[in-house]
Amino acid sequence: MKQILFKTFTLFALATILLSCEQSVGSDYRTLVKLNGYWKFNIGDDISWASPTFNDKDWESLYLPKYWEDQGYVGYDGFAWYRKTLFIPSISDKKTLFLHLGDIDDADEVYLNGHLIGKTGEFPPEYVTAYDWSRDYIVPVNLIKQNAENLIAIRIYDAEGNGGLSSNNISLRVNEDEDLLDVNLAGEWKFKLYDDLDWKETEINDTGWETILVPMSWESQKHFNYDGYAWYRKSFVLPDNLKEETLYLVMGKIDDYDRVYLNGKPIGEVSPKKVKNVVSTWEGNEYNTRRIYKIPQSAFNNGLNTIAVRVYDGQKVGGIYVGPVGIMKEKNMREYKKNRYTNETELINDIFSSLFRNSADDEDF
Repeated sequence: MKQILFKTFTLFALATILLSCEQSVGSDYRTLVKLNGYWKFNIGDDISWASPTFNDKDWESLYLPKYWEDQGYVGYDGFAWYRKTLFIPSISDKKTLFLHLGDIDDADEVYLNGHLIGKTGEFPPEYVTAYDWSRDYIVPVNLIKQNAENLIAIRIYDAEGNGGLSSNNISLRVNEDEDLLDVNLAGEWKFKLYDDLDWKETEINDTGWETILVPMSWESQKHFNYDGYAWYRKSFVLPDNLKEETLYLVMGKIDDYDRVYLNGKPIGEVSPKKVKNVVSTWEGNEYNTRRIYKIPQSAFNNGLNTIAVRVYDGQKVGGIYVGPVGIMKEKNMREYKKNRYTNETELINDIFSSLFRNSADDEDF
């Protein structure tokens, strides 16, 4: 009880201090290739238009970001495609490349060199709009032609009103915070819908699970509008030079609640149980909290280690959707926190998460 009161007092004291000050920082992301400008455009629908070998010389050029209704296609509802050829420079395999498209009205599929890399919303006959969802798709390095021309194709369905892309700063970009990771865990993870607490155990056979990309919402990876429980798993070997370090698992942002296990042992969580028992006004902001969990040295195995993340999503975006995701030494973790305090609310959220990060258990959230 004394410990809870102390933590509560500490949180309110920090909140009082921080409400009187502001901190502004730069963006998490650095732009590599700007994509605002003219794209090839055609109404209608043909999946062959995703191919880099398709000849689009007879297509019209429309400017992005700008709705197609504002460029001569007044009242057009239905399918349309955008295509753009661009040069992509050499990308380090230690970096995760993101395609930022912002809002698309209404539903979309995005292809790189003919390969589907993301989808948000649903096309007819089971149409579901996603006009107010921001699109950030991971670009798998193995699909990129480095130091060469690449083809991005965007397939869109608009049901009514405006159609197309409207957000500024369409771009290929990288997350600057990944430079602080000592072990980068972004990329492919094992993933399974629904819930079973046995899935935290290292001996679970997850070879039949699907593969999903992290950090990127599960809605953009075949599970649009799924709300409920899901699990992520990933195995790694800790480098020898980190075994004596104080280490932190950074999980970016997770929508909404999470509990994280390392080799079957809980190392941290953000959940309504922890929130409601301390400061009820924090409820509802868990999705915007950066996860930073201290890892006990005793939690590591010699050899292969397995992280399991149990997630519950209540509505809209779900899953591990913002990076960085990986392991940091204490010095780098402090730099990361310093860089990413965009305002008092986020800083207090982070402090709140840190105060309770090692109190995870198997009670339901």
